[in-house]
Amino acid sequence: MTPEEALTHFLSHALQKRWRERYISLIQTKSGKKTFLNDLYHELEDRLDPSKTLIHLPDEVWNQPAYSFNAVVGFGRQEQSLRIAVEVVSDGCLIIDTKGNYGIHKPEDMVDDIRCFNV
Repeated sequence: MTPEEALTHFLSHALQKRWRERYISLIQTKSGKKTFLNDLYHELEDRLDPSKTLIHLPDEVWNQPAYSFNAVVGFGRQEQSLRIAVEVVSDGCLIIDTKGNYGIHKPEDMVDDIRCFNV
């Protein structure tokens, strides 16, 4: 899957219903992608569906290849694994596996607010 396809899959399941269409259409344009990346700092955390939250990801998922989304590193950068991406990508990011089934949201400077998702 491309980063856009994986992210579309993730967002269509991880977001609260009222926000899905907005974000899925946002990531289709260059300016929309920039808005999406900026929303990762504070806006997105309240728009994710709490019922999709996990306490932690399954062990086998941590080694899966991933895409990272962050205003600093860019939109959909290929990462060797979720584990490595979590360690190297700065806050205000979303990291998902390349199939868009699992994700980690790290809001800005809020270690206690890092959340894992399974969609």
